[in-house]
Amino acid sequence: MEISIGIILYFPTIENINQILTLKDLVEKIYLYDNTDDKEVASKIKKQFSNHMNFEYINGKTNDGMAKALNNLCKRAIKHKHDFIITLDQDSIFEKEEIEEYIYIIKKEVNKDYGIGLFGPQIVYLDGKLSVSDSKKKTNNNTNELQITNREWIITSGSAINLSIFSNMEGFDEKYFIDRVDHDYCKQLRNHNKKIVQINNIQLYQHLGNNTKNILMYTYSEHNSLRNYYMFRNRIYYYNKFYEGVEKQLKIVLGSAKQMILILIFDKNKYSKIKKIVEGYQSYKKGELYEYNNYINR
Repeated sequence: MEISIGIILYFPTIENINQILTLKDLVEKIYLYDNTDDKEVASKIKKQFSNHMNFEYINGKTNDGMAKALNNLCKRAIKHKHDFIITLDQDSIFEKEEIEEYIYIIKKEVNKDYGIGLFGPQIVYLDGKLSVSDSKKKTNNNTNELQITNREWIITSGSAINLSIFSNMEGFDEKYFIDRVDHDYCKQLRNHNKKIVQINNIQLYQHLGNNTKNILMYTYSEHNSLRNYYMFRNRIYYYNKFYEGVEKQLKIVLGSAKQMILILIFDKNKYSKIKKIVEGYQSYKKGELYEYNNYINR
């Protein structure tokens, strides 16, 4: 079984690049899809990987968004006859030993159950106070027994995508551009009676944003105005795509109300964010999906 890695880049820092380079000997191919929409910067990024034969750099010269990048990574891996691709964000911290064990578990579990469409690790969020080593101490369960949980949804970072199953589905819906891309794909898998499993023995470390707050045991991350536009617009699109009747309306209303209430209570720049939410609603009603202000070119 062949497993590759796919990483989406967008103006990566030197730290991001150095972290990615630590993965260079793990798999036969590491695909890099660069959404950096600055030709000069993208050229410098490409040079950082040019001396490593197993890196394949892909640059669309524009910011194509998450969904299109993921589709391209999967299709590139299929072209090279890979069975799975592990997708990562550029700032994901996935230690070499963890990925090696992750790959071993995936191969073992797939041989038992061909209906698994997506694997994921346990996500450990770093809040700026804890280092990776500190977080490992807190999450270490001191057991060698394999712990697997069936999930309805997991994030794309760290996900191992079964490419045989991917080939027989819609793929990642590019109308979202960003936000809810992972929810949509997981919903497709569930609708096709495919399994989504989390391997709790494997940890992937993700950085939380600078404006992250803990509210009554709930972690809340503040987002900028444009991200709130996508969150609001895509929520309506997602629930209209997959749900019907009262359930659909309740999910839209409750999710939208929660978003606005949290902004009004906790966020800065409340007016610009609420204004973008209104714009997101108007865009959905007009059928203006894909990238913000760029739907005409699609």
